[in-house]
Amino acid sequence: MSTTFSSSTLDAIAEFFITHLLINYKEAANDACSAYAISAFFTNYTLGGTFWDSSHQRIVALCQKNEDLRQFISFANNTLIFNIAGTEFRCYRVPPETGIPHGAIAFKKSLKRDQHLLTSDFEQYIPQGKLMVGFHVDSEEGLVKADLSEIYPRIDSKGFTRNPLLTLFNASSSMPLFPAETERPKPARPKVSFEGAMGLEAVKK
Repeated sequence: MSTTFSSSTLDAIAEFFITHLLINYKEAANDACSAYAISAFFTNYTLGGTFWDSSHQRIVALCQKNEDLRQFISFANNTLIFNIAGTEFRCYRVPPETGIPHGAIAFKKSLKRDQHLLTSDFEQYIPQGKLMVGFHVDSEEGLVKADLSEIYPRIDSKGFTRNPLLTLFNASSSMPLFPAETERPKPARPKVSFEGAMGLEAVKK
């Protein structure tokens, strides 16, 4: 699927993300795994909530340390918004099956709000996509993958469509997040799945 975003814009976003943000999201995934492993009673709430909180706090600390970054980062509706080359993108943890976040209510509302009708002799629906970095965070392996995608609302208004654009991080082709010499203890329970609206189910992979 083609995109309305130029290759230079996508390259600028990729460079900014990899240079300034990636290590913070890797470490936030590390924190999430550590928190999740504390108790067999912790669920996807803990994994996702810790990842969200740790990543946000790390980005805030990054801005405090590097004032030049503040012009590119804002915070609204409990979401960090990045603006690079005049183009906004946001970051969310996503289920690997779809690449579309379960929550992200403000993001999804903005997608539907910003649609347009082109009127001449007829009306034609023109979907307007928005950029998003989606993270696959595994309860044992940490950050597995980060993809830059364009998200569209479906024409029938039932859900959203993802147009994958760039892979920004893939653990299978990079150094492991947890090296062998610091291997993490594995909780004696099945891995968490990203199923359900609140992700409370735990199922075996």
